[in-house]
Amino acid sequence: MRKKSRSTFKYIYFTILGVLILFAVAAVLYVRSLLMDYEASQPELCAKEVFSELREEAENGNLWSYLIFPDGVKPGKFESGIDIKKGYSDLFFANDINITQKPGAHEEDELVYNVKSGDFIFAEITLSAVSEPVTRLAVFTSREWTLKHVVPVIESHRYTLSVPDGFSVSMNGIPLSESDASESSEGGLDYTVDGIYLKPDFEIFDSNGNVAEYTLKGNRVIPVLFNYSLTLPSTLSVELNGEMHPGEVLDSGLVRHDIRLITKPEVKISDLFGNSLSYEGGNEIPLTYIVIKANDGAQVFVNGASVPESAVTRMENPDFETFSQYDSELPKLSVYNIAILEDNASIDVTDSSGAKVEVDPTKHSLDITGLVNGSDIPIAISSEIDVLDIAENWSLFMSNDLPFYQIAEYLIPTSYQYEVATKYANGIDITFTSIHTLDNPPFTNESVGNFIRISENCFSVDISFDKNMVLSDGNCITDSMNDRFYFVKYAESGTWKLVCMKEIVN
Repeated sequence: MRKKSRSTFKYIYFTILGVLILFAVAAVLYVRSLLMDYEASQPELCAKEVFSELREEAENGNLWSYLIFPDGVKPGKFESGIDIKKGYSDLFFANDINITQKPGAHEEDELVYNVKSGDFIFAEITLSAVSEPVTRLAVFTSREWTLKHVVPVIESHRYTLSVPDGFSVSMNGIPLSESDASESSEGGLDYTVDGIYLKPDFEIFDSNGNVAEYTLKGNRVIPVLFNYSLTLPSTLSVELNGEMHPGEVLDSGLVRHDIRLITKPEVKISDLFGNSLSYEGGNEIPLTYIVIKANDGAQVFVNGASVPESAVTRMENPDFETFSQYDSELPKLSVYNIAILEDNASIDVTDSSGAKVEVDPTKHSLDITGLVNGSDIPIAISSEIDVLDIAENWSLFMSNDLPFYQIAEYLIPTSYQYEVATKYANGIDITFTSIHTLDNPPFTNESVGNFIRISENCFSVDISFDKNMVLSDGNCITDSMNDRFYFVKYAESGTWKLVCMKEIVN
């Protein structure tokens, strides 16, 4: 009895298992069939089938039996001699065909597809639904589609193309001329061609005759170029494929390097401190850059080392320009053009007096020519000349309260300051001085300071005061002066003379 019971159980078990397997296989086959039907009913597939049929007709020469060639097609000079109908038919055999649904162009029972070669649209396929939507398994909705019509897109296009200097362009084998171009705001030429019906065939050559590849983005022709534009300090050198690239010096003193090549260039940037790097476009360049203007005697160190002489420019101080002929020992200016291929390099600066100067890492320029804090006038000089008296006499001369001959004794004949005084004394401006008398006291708020010994025979000193005057109508006015006065010991007389004055701003 026990043996018979076991045999019955096995029979029932395998029977049920077999039935389940059959149901599973049937379900898989049904889903597979459903997916195949769903895939076959997609409108994209229908559009592709229509395109295949059109390509067959184009191959047989019967395309225009199915399509209507639009009126008004008049090829321009760049398509002269080209059979537009044949050229259009050839588009069906391009290697970059893609068929996509036209954005925004669809109805409930209608779909429109663009046929494109790359980005160039040359046909529209419109499909109509021939059945109601059917949904299976709650998620698969399908319906049948059929061709409504095909419209060839043969329209006049305008194309624009920008190329660097030295490049040339032809279209359909016809060179583009200057009449087809205008100067680009970035340098080079902007070309424009009109009246193009077929997909354009451009050839873009660099100065060496190499041909550049390009892509079409709508009506824009985009050459495939390696386009680097670098604006760098002049003390950084740039090598292009092993040769120095001069670049273009800008008004700011920086140098712009525009590198536009068809083949990938090798670009090497070097500084004067032994650092170099390869540039491949877009990558950040580690850089510490500052231009420091200082008087002779100042010191500048980068990472503890002196600045190379090739990065330093020595020049005459423009503040001394009007009297430099009276003192050959006047100090010059030094301009340190520091550019090091390193982020946050250490820069230490001391001025000509030996005082340390703070360097702001966010700034690219530093002028310490006026940072020297002068002292009081030494007794050895104050015993020889009363600078305040000379300054106030000059003020009196300017208000016509002192004759020319009295101020002239403090000046060097034929000097710039002497010429200024002579011109004023003999000019019309002095006649416009209002009638007045000097108040008592005539000068108040007097200040003399910031004495700077420029050389053994030259110094400057800052002088300020208020000159008080009473006009003929009884009103009081104040004429304030705040100037830096320059004095030189004149060799012929051995006395100190006033040679220059500069107003102090702020």
